[in-house]
Amino acid sequence: MLKRKQYATAEALAYAKILQVGMRASLILLAVSFVAYMLDVFSPTIPASEMSRYWGMSAPAYLEQRGIAHQTWPWLAQIFQGDLVFGAIALMAAVTVYCYASFLRFPLASRDKVMITVVASEIVVLSLAASGLLAIGH
Repeated sequence: MLKRKQYATAEALAYAKILQVGMRASLILLAVSFVAYMLDVFSPTIPASEMSRYWGMSAPAYLEQRGIAHQTWPWLAQIFQGDLVFGAIALMAAVTVYCYASFLRFPLASRDKVMITVVASEIVVLSLAASGLLAIGH
């Protein structure tokens, strides 16, 4: 039986390292912010004791009930009101964009125009999607 060894490329290792660090940091921040929320360390917009009222709601109904239905990025304001969990979730979502941005150095160094275009386009699309500028229907 033939055994093949497979090695990861430098690009894959760099991407994986950033992804690992980013996911661990955001997971730790998520856990710490959740514990702080449950212990009422900060004054969140919805106290933990009232959270069960909102569990069965759809996202649009929740936003309407809270009076933030027509804001762009309503979670950003809530971070500064004690809801640090939203910051951890945003960090977790942003890790992929940061991974692509750091990966871009490899095709730039090798002057691979196709890969530069693909990676740069991916960064732009993910950033636009996260910004809410491409939102349709609400």
